[in-house]
Amino acid sequence: MEEISCRVIQDILPLYVDEVVSSDTKLLVREHLEKCESCRRDAENMRRNIGAADLENFEREQAETLKNLKRSLKQKRIKTAVISVILAVVLASAVYCVLLLPTWYVPYDEEHIKVFEEDGNVYVEYRDIEISGYYSIETEKPSADGDMKTIRIIYFKQNLWSRYVEPLLSKESQVRYCLGEANDLQSVYYGEVPLKRGNGIDSYENAISKVITDSAPIWER
Repeated sequence: MEEISCRVIQDILPLYVDEVVSSDTKLLVREHLEKCESCRRDAENMRRNIGAADLENFEREQAETLKNLKRSLKQKRIKTAVISVILAVVLASAVYCVLLLPTWYVPYDEEHIKVFEEDGNVYVEYRDIEISGYYSIETEKPSADGDMKTIRIIYFKQNLWSRYVEPLLSKESQVRYCLGEANDLQSVYYGEVPLKRGNGIDSYENAISKVITDSAPIWER
């Protein structure tokens, strides 16, 4: 059989290294490489270069995969943070609606609620109870001699937070509010007055009159 030249081998050597030649061609090239050191060295260099290129491609693919994984994890962390914030807002809203919104009137109890004059001012003081709201309404009422006298109506409210939670957090058991100067007030009443005037101002004024009519003042000058 005629010897194949190195030039021909060099032409098909890349295909041989990539293993895309027929079995007969592979056999011819292998026989030539066993005899030709130069072509054998070229084949080894090609294999080495292909291995390096494959390694570089593998590392590039690994880096891209890692980059995509980091991006995916970051997006998941952002989604988790957003969901956590939404859940926290929903939970806080639920707690607010349950613990703070429903309120009820605190009946007058002279043992815990006192109105007194001190240093020319009138104060209301409550002790040993926690409240969620303090309400004070000033109005006028004609006296027997025809003069208008200033009257103040006060009342307290509680909610679940002030009734059950706040006593665990606060050690303060006595709080006072100033109702005004004693010379400017004629009397103080305790009673609930609806603050919403949805039923008209007459209904609101009637509610004030009802507190004054149905109860005795808790303080008078």
